[in-house]
Amino acid sequence: MRLFHSNTKDFFCLFTCIRAVQRGLLASLENTAPRTAPGARVQIPCLKAANVMIDRGRLTEIYARERQDFVATHPRSAAAYSRSDHLFGQVPMTWMNKNARDFPIYLERARGNRVWDIDGFEYVDFALGDTGAMAGHSPEATVAAIQHRVGALGGTTTMLPTEDAEWVGAELTRRFGLERWSFSLTATDANRWAIRLVRALTGRPRILFNSHCYHGSVDESLIVVGSDGDGMSRPGNVGEPVDVTLTSRVAEFNDLQGLERQLAHGDVAAVLMEPALTNIGIVLPEPGYLEGGRELTRRYSVLPERSTVSPARHLATVPSRRPAPTACWRTSSTCTR
Repeated sequence: MRLFHSNTKDFFCLFTCIRAVQRGLLASLENTAPRTAPGARVQIPCLKAANVMIDRGRLTEIYARERQDFVATHPRSAAAYSRSDHLFGQVPMTWMNKNARDFPIYLERARGNRVWDIDGFEYVDFALGDTGAMAGHSPEATVAAIQHRVGALGGTTTMLPTEDAEWVGAELTRRFGLERWSFSLTATDANRWAIRLVRALTGRPRILFNSHCYHGSVDESLIVVGSDGDGMSRPGNVGEPVDVTLTSRVAEFNDLQGLERQLAHGDVAAVLMEPALTNIGIVLPEPGYLEGGRELTRRYSVLPERSTVSPARHLATVPSRRPAPTACWRTSSTCTR
């Protein structure tokens, strides 16, 4: 079955076209789609030379069939979801409802890079717990250490430090060079802690983000560039405590001119940026973009905080006339000054 129709059989050409779509042309496609009748073929702007077409009717047909197959082959997951009456949104965390199916798959077990659902299907896991299981699920050394702590020594939420914490901090310093570390439980916590630090260090109120970035559920990050070029609340952002345009600024990824235009206001404490956007597919930086962004943050005395990938670490480096560097790790959950 083919969703893409092309006169060329060169896979690399097709791959390049797909990458181009990911790097910004999806917006053009989305703008075209609502005006397109079902069954029509949509030609992707800027890719006419490759004659890449999407048959939207065929796409709708295949999607409907795949959804039916999924329901038919996952009865136990469907049943588990239907009886989850005491969970808000029927899931432990509401983002688990963000999938292409009618309900999530339910986990039975996991080992290494594999997970199995309660309907008996085995999957190769490319998410690995948003890198919380970067070394694989339940590696023997980790299992032994947890069993020793919980079983032999006892205590999981004592709110007291252990000697192990200093060992971990020293090992992180050895590997990554930053001298001091602090721990948090989630990406959101790590970012909130970092945001407080950079506001305290600079005395500036606003944080700058890229449209459609991912930095946990930090309220300040839920901002996108509107049709007028200025910031607006991200569609679907409900219950915001304050107007996000009062706390944040925003620029499109790969847009150095837009980034500088926002920094020129002089009220930005930090730029939180992923080296590659990961929340709308993978959008890679154009050559020179990250270096240009770092030069701009130095020029405007702004603290750049970089996330290597959406579920991994955050690193904030500071201009030389500022205090010592700050770093935050998302899954290992650390911050330092």
